[in-house]
Amino acid sequence: MGFLAGALLLTASGQLAFKFGVVNHQRHITGVGLIALGAAMVCTLFALRTLGIGLVYLSTGLTHVFILAGSRFILHERIPLNRWVGAAAIIAGVGLYASAL
Repeated sequence: MGFLAGALLLTASGQLAFKFGVVNHQRHITGVGLIALGAAMVCTLFALRTLGIGLVYLSTGLTHVFILAGSRFILHERIPLNRWVGAAAIIAGVGLYASAL
């Protein structure tokens, strides 16, 4: 489960680093994003060794929630209410799926 959490957080971090690096013209931050996404891929491979593909694949939806939160609280973007409702639906869906295991 640790590798799955790492994969999700690294994926979200990589995407946020891309956005920050491109907007602020900082190539080194964009490079950090590439490294984070590469590490996320490795974590995903390790997660697949111990967890079912259904759980791993469905859980990747949580990256949307992490990116949304990061966009709001790190990049200070304005997020409409309907996107927060969508994020809550993703969390509920992943939780429902995980509770059935």
